[in-house]
Order: sequence, then structure tokens, then C-alpha cells
Amino acid sequence: YHVEYNSKLVQSETLFFCKGAAFKEDYLNEAIDRGATAYVAEQSYQNGATALIVTNIQRAMALLSNAFYGFPSNDLFAIGITGTKGKTSTVYFAATALNLGTDDRTALISTLNTSLGKGDVFKSKLTTPESLDLFRYLRQAVDNGMTHLVMEVSSQSYLLDRVYSLHFGIGVFLNISSDHVGQNEHPDFANYLFCKEQLLLNSSVC
Repeated sequence: YHVEYNSKLVQSETLFFCKGAAFKEDYLNEAIDRGATAYVAEQSYQNGATALIVTNIQRAMALLSNAFYGFPSNDLFAIGITGTKGKTSTVYFAATALNLGTDDRTALISTLNTSLGKGDVFKSKLTTPESLDLFRYLRQAVDNGMTHLVMEVSSQSYLLDRVYSLHFGIGVFLNISSDHVGQNEHPDFANYLFCKEQLLLNSSVC
């Protein structure tokens, strides 16, 4: 069985998520043609496929993906780092220090690279991955023997529920300025600050 939100990556026995402001029904039709057996969406599409209708597709994808991959964060001590500036360098400093004490068992997710252990390293597409990708990465990290995780947590990841249902052992809030307030990001500084603060609310220690 599989879960996916990119119609081009769908294979047989896949639960497909209809997500994104630019989503088109054509994507769902392509997913079904490729083998999707059911879909999750905020509205029903008249195509005869089995559907799970939800009120918030982003949160539903996070919850279902976390469960599908066996709640991998339960087996990782996660450290989340947010801030307008300095997230990437801080993540690398923290991961390097942790690797010294964990015998190289610290996974890393940053703007530059994602490192999941056993040489499983690749360029990152987003500062904080989509929830489905994130929980898949965490499952890979656990399966590779990783015990700790250090990751960048962008304000967008809370705005778009990419880290919904993920709890951090430690949350680090470095700093904040108005760099990401604008039409295509946060509508105002209050919203930007609110999203940053969510990391602290979802961390045991901050």
C-alpha cells in the first residue's frame, strides 16, 4: 500500500491526497488511472472512486501519513529550529554535536540537504517538507537506526500544517524580523509571529 499527493508518482494500491490551491480534478483522474484506489479531499468528485471527505486536507494528510508510516517520531528525539535567520547553520551545528554523542545516529532536515542515515542524503526541495514526505523521511531515518532528529521548522510549515501532529522534544526560536511578511507568505507580522510560536507550543522544552 502507498500514500501520495503527486499524481505522477501514484502506483497501484495508493491512497491519493487532493491537496493544494492549484489542484485540478485532472490530477485525481491521472492518479486513478495509475492505480489509486481511494482519495482524500475537501470535496467529492463524481468519478466513482472511493472517497474520504475531510474539512482540512493538509491536516488530514499529516495525520494519515503519520499513522501510515507507524508514527516514526515516537522513536526519534526531535529538535526543531525556527527563526528568520540562522536556521540552517544552527541545524548543522546541532547535528554535528549530536552525532558525536549518538555515534552518528542523528538525522537532519534542512533547506540544503536531508540526511537520514546510512548514506541516505539528498538535496531538499523545501525548508520543511510536505507532511507526507516528512513522515516518510522519519520512517526511513528510524529504519536506518537513527535515534535523533534536528530539522528546520519554517513558519510556512505551521501556516500550511506540514508539521501537524509532530511533537518536538526541544523547540528553538532563534529570532524574528519582518522578512517573510507579504502577499505570498504571511499576511501580517502577527500571523508570522503566531506561526513561529507554534513550534514552542508543540515542544516539551523550548
